[in-house]
Amino acid sequence: MVKKRIARRPRGSQLPPPTQDHLHVRAVVPPGFVISDDGTIAAAVEVSPVDLSLAGGSEIAARQEQFASFVAGLQHTTPIQVVIATVPQRCQEYRDRVAARVERFRELAEQARRTGDEAARRRREHMAEVAEAHLSLFEVLLEEIRPKEERYLVVVWRNPFPLVGKRRELSADRLEEGKREVERRLAMVAGQLEHIGLETRRASADDLVQILYSFYHMTTSPLARATRPAILAGAIAFAPPRAQDGDGDESRATQ
Repeated sequence: MVKKRIARRPRGSQLPPPTQDHLHVRAVVPPGFVISDDGTIAAAVEVSPVDLSLAGGSEIAARQEQFASFVAGLQHTTPIQVVIATVPQRCQEYRDRVAARVERFRELAEQARRTGDEAARRRREHMAEVAEAHLSLFEVLLEEIRPKEERYLVVVWRNPFPLVGKRRELSADRLEEGKREVERRLAMVAGQLEHIGLETRRASADDLVQILYSFYHMTTSPLARATRPAILAGAIAFAPPRAQDGDGDESRATQ
């Protein structure tokens, strides 16, 4: 007789680490800074996409040349990273609009009932039923299809620590100095992007939290409740850095 083996539930020490352990993010600071585990301070601008699906070859080539000139115009001390973030589409605005239309049709049907206009009442009730059925079908399709939206971010960063030193402490002064430098770089990058005809918007702390969340939870809806980003308070100690080439900025190549 072969005994059936029952899978044991893993102990707490055997469970995989939480998502936060993979992010290497110490905090997200308003108005829109990410503080990594090694003290790097990063910020991002969101770039509105350009639809080239119907563009001709000359227009596409011109856009490519403009972006190439943007990259060539960057200072060597200003590394950037282009991030394409995919976030779920909830179409909440459209759903709210259809739901409001359903309620409006029902209100009109009730008014027609009170005035004795039976034909208008039946017509309004039928329109409310059709709109409600459309909303139900739309919500089912959203669950099955799970539409995604791509968001384009240009990220700049700065590591305020030198390579030498056994202890790294991100004091309030060092944090503010790093944030000012990141703001300067971000403004320069945003200005050059707008110079070639692209619209930009500063990514807020809430935007960054949602993007980090959706990266590991692509099949779920965004955070159900408003997330208050962690505010960095006081000094934070960091472990000594690993050996790397160049200083904290140049060790990260432009991507």
